Amino acid sequence: MSPTLGSYRASVSNEPPSHLPGSSHRDVDFIGTPGELAAALTALPAYKNGVLGTVISAPQVVTAAVAAIVEASPPLPDSAVDGPTVVEVLDVEVYSTRPGPIPNSHTEVGAYSPEDAHRIAEQLAADLRGTIEPMRNATVLRVTHAADISDTDRMAAERSVQVRNLRANISVLDPVADAEHITALAADLEELQARMAGSVRSS
Repeated sequence: MSPTLGSYRASVSNEPPSHLPGSSHRDVDFIGTPGELAAALTALPAYKNGVLGTVISAPQVVTAAVAAIVEASPPLPDSAVDGPTVVEVLDVEVYSTRPGPIPNSHTEVGAYSPEDAHRIAEQLAADLRGTIEPMRNATVLRVTHAADISDTDRMAAERSVQVRNLRANISVLDPVADAEHITALAADLEELQARMAGSVRSS
């Protein structure tokens, strides 16, 4: 199971994670949405892979839709799935996607008979304007939809992509022959990073 990036407060350091037990004068505390934190953390090489492996809590529209489904059609009990009288079942889940580097969300609905699983997946797909895809050798019906995000998170994601692209462009330039171009791109990069830092609230 992936860790959840659900905290609105983070302590970020330029030191690698193995150096975090003690505080550093380079530690930076900030408060922001999970999307803003993800965008800021992926800009730090030591944290990028960890953030990309996390998930964010499901959107409220998903939790509400799943709760209504489960109340109206409870999933099969574990005994029906793992017990001595096992019946054929399909798991239903919802996958909420967001623009990178903001993590996605994964919500398990439950195990159902094939007929009920298809009915429930179709209902969720209609409610969430999503699509249905069989997963894991057709043992899971995944409803995938695009999660709504705030303008703040969208801008944070766009800035993160721009920072990554600028770094990639700078890395392939010749330090001597392209010195003037590197200087201009570095100035753009510094401005973007300053805007990213300003998008979160220092504490």
